Amino acid sequence: MTWVRNETVPVDCARCGAGYLLSPQHRGYTCTSCGNNVVFSRCPSCQQVGIVGQGHQYLQCSGCGKNSSLRNTGEASARDLLPNSACFRPGAAPDPQQRAVFGIVTAASSVPALVPGSPCLLLFSWDYIGVHAGHGELDRIAYSDVNFLDVSGQGTKTHTSNAGIIGGGFGLEGALKGMALAYLVNAATTRAATVHDTVVSLRAAQRAVMMRNETFEPDELRIILSPAYYRIEQAVRARQLPKQSQAAPAGWYPDPTGASGQRYWDGKSWT
Repeated sequence: MTWVRNETVPVDCARCGAGYLLSPQHRGYTCTSCGNNVVFSRCPSCQQVGIVGQGHQYLQCSGCGKNSSLRNTGEASARDLLPNSACFRPGAAPDPQQRAVFGIVTAASSVPALVPGSPCLLLFSWDYIGVHAGHGELDRIAYSDVNFLDVSGQGTKTHTSNAGIIGGGFGLEGALKGMALAYLVNAATTRAATVHDTVVSLRAAQRAVMMRNETFEPDELRIILSPAYYRIEQAVRARQLPKQSQAAPAGWYPDPTGASGQRYWDGKSWT
């Protein structure tokens, strides 16, 4: 593909879903929503270009499936990205307010083929919420149908445990030996376990999804999802407005589709 000077490349942040337009020469970028730093790297096996996130030392190629150390990958730029590897919705206009949340399902109701233990992606696009699993999009939820979107949990916690032996013995020498032995056994059996406790709950009419997210802390995710909360609020307001049409004068109101901007209500229909 040959790029002209004024062309741009759409890219979605793989961590939070925010959309951007980059110049073809960009070799990476920093997401202004979640702070994710990414670089573009070329797989040494199949030459497909992938996106490597902050702190990662390997490229996991979506083309051939191989993992390659960044030291062995080739340089690449935005012009080399394939649309299906750079965007959640290839062909759609980039949306800086789009958000994506990954997780493992703990409970689900009335969403086809979504079961506990399966990976899930909630994509908060400008016009609907997409529920995705490993085999594609499972469902689309209108913002006006959302009853509940909540982020809870205690965040990331590290717990340590060991054999719990308490040393002791008869006399000073016996006590010292017992404590030394207990220290060695406890040190040898000490284990650290890290628990990620960020829970995302979504309920819309009869459909519900609850999943655990390991990417963000709860407070951070609440802030990142601010555009999604705003779109839900706007859609609910627009849904309620026609019911009050006799009291609502003609004029400009929030777009009932949940999009940014306003539309005109003439007392009977949107124009």
